[in-house]
Amino acid sequence: MAQPTRAAIMVRIPFMDVDAMQDTGLIVEDQGAVRTLRLHRPAVHNAFDATLIGALTDALQQAGRAAQIRVVVITGAGAAFSAGAT
Repeated sequence: MAQPTRAAIMVRIPFMDVDAMQDTGLIVEDQGAVRTLRLHRPAVHNAFDATLIGALTDALQQAGRAAQIRVVVITGAGAAFSAGAT
C-alpha cells in the first residue's frame, strides 16, 4: 500500500489558517489517528512566546476533543526541539 504524500496528509485545523500558522509558529498535521504539532520558529530555536503557547494550548485542547485523534506528537523544526521560553 502506497504511503500518502505530505500534501495528502496536511489537514487545516479550523482555528488556524495558513497565515495564522506562520504568525503562531505552530504547524498542525494529521495522518490517520496521529496529530503532529510542529513548533516552527527555527530562527529562535523554537523558543516559546505567548503566541506559541496559546496556539499549542488550543491545538492540544482541540486534539483532546477530536475522537479520531489517538496520539499527539510534539516536535520542533530545525536544529532544536525548543530553546525554552523567551
